[in-house]
Amino acid sequence: MILSKPMQGLLDKEWRHSRGYLLATLLLLIYAPVIKTIFYLLWSETGLMQWGQELNYALHLGMGIRHPSSYTGIMEWLPFMSSTLLGIIILGEEQRGSLQYLVSTPVSRRQIILAKFFPGAAAILLGMLVNTLFLMGLTWLYPMSFNGIDVLNWALLAGSLCLACFTMALMVATFTTGILAAGAVVFLLGLLPGMFTSMIENIAARYFAVSQSVSIHIYTIGSYFDLHDYITRSERHITHIDHYANSVVTVITRTGHSGMVPDYLLESGLLLVGVLLFLALAVIIFGRISLLTGGSLFVSSSARKIGMGILALCISYFLVFPRAETLLKFSIYLVILTGLGVKGTVLLTSLPPRKITWKAKVD
Repeated sequence: MILSKPMQGLLDKEWRHSRGYLLATLLLLIYAPVIKTIFYLLWSETGLMQWGQELNYALHLGMGIRHPSSYTGIMEWLPFMSSTLLGIIILGEEQRGSLQYLVSTPVSRRQIILAKFFPGAAAILLGMLVNTLFLMGLTWLYPMSFNGIDVLNWALLAGSLCLACFTMALMVATFTTGILAAGAVVFLLGLLPGMFTSMIENIAARYFAVSQSVSIHIYTIGSYFDLHDYITRSERHITHIDHYANSVVTVITRTGHSGMVPDYLLESGLLLVGVLLFLALAVIIFGRISLLTGGSLFVSSSARKIGMGILALCISYFLVFPRAETLLKFSIYLVILTGLGVKGTVLLTSLPPRKITWKAKVD
C-alpha cells in the first residue's frame, strides 16, 4: 500500500504526538493476560494456577465455567476502557492545540481522521497479538485449563470489540469539545441500546400483548447493539420477563451461560461492521463541523439537537408510559411532550446570558 506524502507526514506527526498514549494503551491491553501472568509465574506455581482459573473464566466469557472465588473481572473492562480512552484522547487532546492549524493545511479532514485511526487500531491489534502469542505459549508450557483455540476465539472477539470501542470514541470526539464531554457522551451511548430495547419491549408487551418468546427475542436482538454485552452477555440468556402494571420497571430472570457457545465469527464480523460504520460517521461529521466552538458542549448544532431530542424522548417516555392506557394516547402524549421538551430546551439555550453588574454604594 503506497501512501501519499501528506498522509505519510500526518502518520509521522501522529506517532510523535500520540506515542505516549499509544504505548500506554498497549501496556493496559496486555496488563492482565501478560504482565500479571508473568508476575504469577515468578511468584509461585500455585498462584499461577489460581490466576489461570480467572483467565479461563474470562477467555470463555463465563459460559459453562464456575465463577472463581477471587474473580476481579479485570479482563472484562480494562482492555475496552483503555481502547475507549484512546479514542477520546487521541483527537480530544489535539483540539486544545494544533487541530485548527492542521485543518488549514492542504491535508483533508478525512486524512486527519484516518491518521488518528490507523495508529490507534495498530496499537490495539498489536496488543491483542501479544496477548494471543503469550497465552498460547503458556498453554504449551503449563497444564492450563484453557487451550489455544479458546485463546484465539477470545482474541478475535475481544480484539474486534476493542476496535469498536476505540472507533466509537473517536467518532464521538469529532463532535464534542473536551475529553470529559466526550467521555460522558460515550457513557450515554453505551446506555442507549439497553434503554431503547427496554422501551420497545415494554411497548410491545403492553399494547400488543406479545408472547414471552418475542419479548426475549427483542432483548436478544438489542444486545447486538450493546458493545458491553458482547463480553458480559447479560441479555443473551434470558428465560422469563415479568412486567409491573403501570410501570416501566421490568423484572428479567436469567439463567447461566452453560451450553451457550457464541458464534465468534458472526459476532466479530458484526463488530467489524460497526467499526467501519463508526469510522465513516467520524469522517462525515468531522468534515462538516466548525471548530470554532465557543466553549459549547457540542461542536455542531445538529449534534446538540439530536442529543436534546434523545433526552426529551427518554424523559417523555418515563412520564407518559405509566399513565397512557392505550397505544393512541401513548403516541399522542409522547409526541407532544417530546416536542415541547425539545422546543423548551432550544429556547432556553438560545437566550443571551445576563450580565450582572455591581454598583458600589457611595455615602
